[in-house]
Amino acid sequence: MAEKKPRKKRNRATALVTNEGRLLLVRERGAKRWSLPGGGMKKGEDPVAAAIRELDEETRLYALSATYLFLYESPSQHHHVCHLEAAGKVELLKEELGDFRWWDWEKELPIIPSAVEIIDQARVEGRLQRWIPSADMAT
Repeated sequence: MAEKKPRKKRNRATALVTNEGRLLLVRERGAKRWSLPGGGMKKGEDPVAAAIRELDEETRLYALSATYLFLYESPSQHHHVCHLEAAGKVELLKEELGDFRWWDWEKELPIIPSAVEIIDQARVEGRLQRWIPSADMAT
């Protein structure tokens, strides 16, 4: 019996997008849980450039500032996590995205586990103190 080759992990630019102390969450059409915006990186593409491109493609928001934060490993993806301070009005353009929300950290929301872990890691490392409240995050 032939062994299955392990699936190659995909490189993904994952964006922690903030505006006025809120974090942008997106939800794919038909999904019950929220996630972080982002998407696949082109071969040789810089993670920050990919995060900015994905933000524009998905929402038409533009980045006022952009910073690479860290690499987060999920079972299927290498998440190159970037922080983007955004401006503009959200226009959902990708067919797969059905909804968005500016999360103010007050209301508990159903968020996919990898997104919760990414947000938690950024908070523990103090990477988002300037942009988000210091109170514990609702999960």
